[in-house]
Amino acid sequence: MKPSTQKWIEAAKILAQAPSAIVPCPELNDGILVVHDEIFQNDPTRMERYLVCNKCGAHNIMLMRVPNAKK
Repeated sequence: MKPSTQKWIEAAKILAQAPSAIVPCPELNDGILVVHDEIFQNDPTRMERYLVCNKCGAHNIMLMRVPNAKK
């Protein structure tokens, strides 16, 4: 496992609950993670949350349920 893997997991936990939180880049600690959500067209209760560093471009994606979505 890469050393940054645990940092990405911690960042994802924070940004899953508070997408506007300021979280440092898990890769280089050179910027902050910017969040962008894309809701699935065929299932509006699910989405992908993109986490992207505003400096180095490092990124990761979380699959999650849309908060407060009606099933």
